[in-house]
Amino acid sequence: MQNESIAKRFMDYCSGFPYFPVHIHGFLLNFEKAAGELGFDLKEFLNQGKVLDLGCGVDGVLTNYLIDSGCNAVGVDSSPNSYAKNVIRSDARTLPFQDSSFRVVTSLALLTDPDFEDSSSLDQILPEVIRVLQPGGHFVLQDYGNTRSTTRPIFELGDGYFQVFQKPPQGDGNLT
Repeated sequence: MQNESIAKRFMDYCSGFPYFPVHIHGFLLNFEKAAGELGFDLKEFLNQGKVLDLGCGVDGVLTNYLIDSGCNAVGVDSSPNSYAKNVIRSDARTLPFQDSSFRVVTSLALLTDPDFEDSSSLDQILPEVIRVLQPGGHFVLQDYGNTRSTTRPIFELGDGYFQVFQKPPQGDGNLT
């Protein structure tokens, strides 16, 4: 079981659910592919520091899965009634965390939220993501809406559908 992929373990994790969150499974598959292409082990990577699941949703499935897998994870969502284990209610444009608080920030389908439909949404959220990311940290984004930004990702699948950005080790306030 130790060498099993995170996406495969997620399938087992969801076996008792009344529905299968295929979008999260796809996100984990893409994240594993990106990790391999970028030369790091995803399981080790997620356990190296604190993970923020930005826009975790009412059910908080990814946040709960990360926590249950041993990650130090917290979810953020603007929804007043979230069922995730460790969720803070907040807008993604004004995060209630100190600078450099997270090693990884994930965002799955945040920009399809009605509050973030316009094309500048990612550019509104990026300054906060950059602020809370540790130097050398990664922002991992998968969305079905407009994920185009003036910032170029270090890894991309499917014409902007899945993107990985990295804050430089110097922490100069930009993503690469």
